[in-house]
Formats: sequence, C-alpha cells, structure tokens
Amino acid sequence: MSRSIETGARRKTGGFAALQSMADQPNLDEALKEALESRGVLNRLKAKVRAEIYKLVDHPSRGPHTKLLSNQKLIMNELIREYLLFNDCGDTASVFIPEAGQPEVPFDRAFLASRLGIQEDAITRQNPLLHALVSKACRVGWDADNV
Repeated sequence: MSRSIETGARRKTGGFAALQSMADQPNLDEALKEALESRGVLNRLKAKVRAEIYKLVDHPSRGPHTKLLSNQKLIMNELIREYLLFNDCGDTASVFIPEAGQPEVPFDRAFLASRLGIQEDAITRQNPLLHALVSKACRVGWDADNV
C-alpha cells in the first residue's frame, strides 16, 4: 500500500491505526506520559483522582464532603482558594476545596473584601485578597520578612 493511501486509511479510522502503530513502540508508556505532561493533562488527572479518592475515603456513603465550619474558617479557606486560583494552581484547589469542606461555588470577592475591611482599588484588584491582608499587616508594623 502506498504511503498516501496508508495515511488516508489512518485518518478514516479516527486515528486507531496510528494508535496501533504506537503500541508497537517499546516505550509507549513513557511516550504517552510525556505527551500528557506536555499538554498539562497529567497533573489535572492526578489532582482529580486524589480529590475523588479523598471523597470516597472520608465519606464513602454520604456523597459530597460536608463539614460544619465556622465563619472564620470559611473565610480563611476562601482566601486560600482565591490565592490558589489566582496563581494558576487549579489542580491543588480541586483537592483543597472538597478536603477543606468549602462550598463548590466561591464567595464573591467584593463580599470577602468588605468582611475583611479591604478597600478595593486598581492595585488590590490585581492581586489576591491574601496579598492585601499581608500588605496591610506590614503597614501596621508586622514585619513579614522576619517571620
């Protein structure tokens, strides 16, 4: 079979022929792992699996993880969630949120800023609220460099 006909046959089978030819390679596992890592898929899958395992182990019969948290803990956890998402740590957040017992829907940023006494402006909106709290603490005498 000519090369162009073979290529056309691979396309028509939805890539199955190409997948079969990959299976003949001795390092298929490593090649697939590298491809998934380079696309950013592997870490998301690992985080999702960890989150699902945590849900099953912690509360196998109750379904979604639910904890009774104080308002203070809810707000602290929400600041951590916002920080993680701001810094593109969505995989970590996907494990943290159910483990911490946070609701799936995030709190409104304006609500959090108001509760924490943070005046939102152009500068504070460019950073997570946790950054504003640390900056505020440093201005009133807390030296973050010497903790």
